[in-house]
Amino acid sequence: MIPRRSTTTYRGMFRDILEAVFSGKLASGDNVPRFENEFGRYIGVEYALATSSGRDGLMMILRNYGLSEGDEIIVPSYTLEDIVKLMREAGYVPVFADVGKDYNMTLSGIRKAASGRTKAILATHLFGFPCEIESIVKFARKRGIVVIEDCAHSLGAECNGRKVGSFGDAAFFSFETRKIINALGGGMIVTNDRKLFMKCWEELRSAKPS
Repeated sequence: MIPRRSTTTYRGMFRDILEAVFSGKLASGDNVPRFENEFGRYIGVEYALATSSGRDGLMMILRNYGLSEGDEIIVPSYTLEDIVKLMREAGYVPVFADVGKDYNMTLSGIRKAASGRTKAILATHLFGFPCEIESIVKFARKRGIVVIEDCAHSLGAECNGRKVGSFGDAAFFSFETRKIINALGGGMIVTNDRKLFMKCWEELRSAKPS
């Protein structure tokens, strides 16, 4: 059985933790950029940016793609309630799409939920199973809709030889205690869109204390 909650340790881990803490560079040292680079390489994308959580990563992506109050975002009907609340608090309008037997959203559900006000699709890969991501991206491209992959539960999952997180315009991952990588918190944005990456990077940079 794969444990739902576990923490992997390695020889020298506590030394590395202490070195990071006493360096005074928990967020700005060499470890974070190295992790970002390795993570992006693993997923198969050009850019990766560490965030304080997966949810923060999602909201950062939405802001920097220029979504405005009243814009509709298609989300799976089986999803995390907190994400829906965050969207509504930001003024976005979540629109629920039907899910299939694997609890992932389907293209047919998205077709029914889409409207002229749809600006983004949150394509969630749930429980390690990729959703119909290739069909969803093809549908969205024809309509100018942004596709954001929610990979919080599916780090390492593949669709036709490609890692989830490499299909849409952007994706986010979570490193919360119940996720594939348990870092006791944190998240990651990945994308091939340099413009989006730079906007998110500038937002993070401006938020960090000097």
